[in-house]
Amino acid sequence: AVVVAVAVISFFVNSLGQAADVLEPLRPASLFYYFRAEAVLVDGANLAGVAVLLAVTLLATVAAGVLFQRRDLGVVPSENLSRRLQGWLSPG
Repeated sequence: AVVVAVAVISFFVNSLGQAADVLEPLRPASLFYYFRAEAVLVDGANLAGVAVLLAVTLLATVAAGVLFQRRDLGVVPSENLSRRLQGWLSPG
């Protein structure tokens, strides 16, 4: 959900920045600003833009790895199940 929200907001910031001069200074905050397919065909790749996108990718990958390691998947059994298990496991 976070990735989708970032992509949608980034798209709108870039699009509205192209349409309105007032919002033009916000365009560098958009990921879409750093890669323009039509400019690649005419001028070649913008190495600064590629570096920004690679840095964002690296940062997102590291953040995902850290959050994945910190996840909590423990299951706490209910009291009834806990009592049943204790009854089954206790001798006689």
